[in-house]
This record gives sequence, C-alpha cells and structure tokens, in this order.
Amino acid sequence: MKSFNLTEWALGHRAIVLFLILVIGIGGVLGFGKLGQLEDPNFSVPSMTAMVIWPGATAQQIQDELLNRMEKKFEQLDHFEKVKTYARQGYGGMTIMVVGGTSKANQ
Repeated sequence: MKSFNLTEWALGHRAIVLFLILVIGIGGVLGFGKLGQLEDPNFSVPSMTAMVIWPGATAQQIQDELLNRMEKKFEQLDHFEKVKTYARQGYGGMTIMVVGGTSKANQ
C-alpha cells in the first residue's frame, strides 16, 4: 500500500493549491487590518529592568561608575519606590519599581 504524499498531491492539483494560497493570503491581509493598533496600552507597568554591558569591566567598576549613578538619578523620580541592582564581570542590571505604576498622563 502506497502512503499519502502531500507533495505529489499538490503537484497534481495545482489549481486547488493556488486557490488555498490565495484564500489564506486574503484572510491574512483582512485579519491584519483588524489587529489592535494601540501604541501605548492603557495599563501601567510598576517596574522596569535596565541592563548595561561593559566588556572587560569588573563588577566593582560597573557598580561604582554606572549603577550607582543610575540609581541616584532614578531616586529623583516622583513615584520611585525601590531599586534592585546586580553587577557581574562585564555586565550589570537593575530593576526599578515605582509606586502604583505610571499613568499615560505622566509619560
């Protein structure tokens, strides 16, 4: 018994395959037009993560020269709650949390 070969079937039924491609393409274009297009969502995000990469720097250099300075600037924000930082060889990061998130009016 010969098994079903999709490629062989598609080559034998080119008109059906072309019709299906057109229907799927038109459906994709129509569906794309109905996608949500809201640039800035209505919800607020209460935290943000920032990463810095500095190849060759020690963890102490990243902490002293980058993360501490960034942390001081973020502490000046109105709704600042807390910040968590970490430094490793060559990279570091921080997570900033704000009270209640930020609204679209404050952005």
